[in-house]
Amino acid sequence: MPQPLNRLFSHFDQLETPFLFLEERELNLPANTSHTFQNVLPKLLFILEGDLLCSLNGTQPVHCTPANVLINLENSTQTYTVPQANSPGHLRVLRLTLDPRLIHHSASGSKTLLDFCIHRFPKMGLLKKPDHTDWPLHLGTLRSHLTNNLPETKHQIHVITQKLLLDLATSNPETEIQEESELWINRIETYIESHLSEKITLDEIARSLNRSGEHLARLYRKRRNTTIFEYLRSRRLEKSKFFLLCTDWPIQKVAAASGFSTLALYSRSFHKANRVSPKEFRNQHFK
Repeated sequence: MPQPLNRLFSHFDQLETPFLFLEERELNLPANTSHTFQNVLPKLLFILEGDLLCSLNGTQPVHCTPANVLINLENSTQTYTVPQANSPGHLRVLRLTLDPRLIHHSASGSKTLLDFCIHRFPKMGLLKKPDHTDWPLHLGTLRSHLTNNLPETKHQIHVITQKLLLDLATSNPETEIQEESELWINRIETYIESHLSEKITLDEIARSLNRSGEHLARLYRKRRNTTIFEYLRSRRLEKSKFFLLCTDWPIQKVAAASGFSTLALYSRSFHKANRVSPKEFRNQHFK
């Protein structure tokens, strides 16, 4: 069976801080194959051509195309696969590697350009390229500098890469400052914990936090990789276990006290999550 081919076309190292090096690479995958490797250093991949699916640490694959930039700021496992079965695929990128020491320093509260950008990027994921007409020109200039590999172009590479990062950080409406995002996530979960036994709707959460329900739902899914109501259901089920083990309440009262609207809904949800009924769960712990 043909093997994946990971080719390096050009390379420029010893860039000015906060960058380490810039490379142009291409990954070619034969049909029905995949390629997995360990990412150690923080990187941004400016996608030039082709398309592949990429899974980061086993998460749902994202579709890498020239319209996007792939960001991976953590030590992680990356797996690339072709988007269509029985067809080969390839991806050609400019791969910008950042200094991991400065990433950690940035996270601790410095106020550099890198700090400004990193706090607006996801740790891992895709961002859409800005719709600026000068982006193709900048990427083309970088490729030319890489091919020539002249020491005097180091500063020009630095200036262009800084501009690309800044454009990316300021042009994506979906990017969120990480600390601010986590603050809203905590507020959502605090509201849920305080109202578990009550009827909870997305509109009620949104009104309580004075934010758009659609925005909160999108933010929560992005940060927790689950939905607000999947979290709500899991917390209600956990609360019901407490009632099952610590009270002699009838199952119907346990369901109501845990926030389930009907006994049937509670029993179905409990069995799906635990593979036993609420009654069986209680009996297992009091044999």
